[in-house]
Amino acid sequence: ARKAMQTLRDAEGEFFEQDLNNSGSRNYTDLIGDLTTDQSLRCPDTSSPIGCTNAGALVDSSFFLALPGTGDGTTGTVADCPDDKAGYCVTWNGDGALGAASLGDSILTADFGWEASMTSAHRTGRRDFAVYGDSVIRCSVTGLLTYTPGDFSATRATSACD
Repeated sequence: ARKAMQTLRDAEGEFFEQDLNNSGSRNYTDLIGDLTTDQSLRCPDTSSPIGCTNAGALVDSSFFLALPGTGDGTTGTVADCPDDKAGYCVTWNGDGALGAASLGDSILTADFGWEASMTSAHRTGRRDFAVYGDSVIRCSVTGLLTYTPGDFSATRATSACD
């Protein structure tokens, strides 16, 4: 999950640098997407003469169909995890904590955030992760052995992982 957060953090950085709509504003996306979804992390620009390819993707195919748009960065937020990634539910964090203004359905102009929540707890408890525009990977460690899968517990206020 930490690696997933690093990958998404790096991909968001690349997405921002491209400024696909040439607005001069930060372009963060809640879309992991597939090779047919424009302005997603897997298909940054469908207007390319050859269309989207795996070579042009900002995240690899392991994120295909990962759940976008349901996390809000608050403890207890629950999401369905139909296609979990290695035992974690991965979601965009759209909490708007930095005053993000919506530009359509999927682009924010203030900051990005991604969260990962365990889909099942181990005998030692659970670890959830989050990453935001400041690039610090945060984690929440609890001794809970049972809980609802997709219950995101790492937030902007959670401390950095050791």
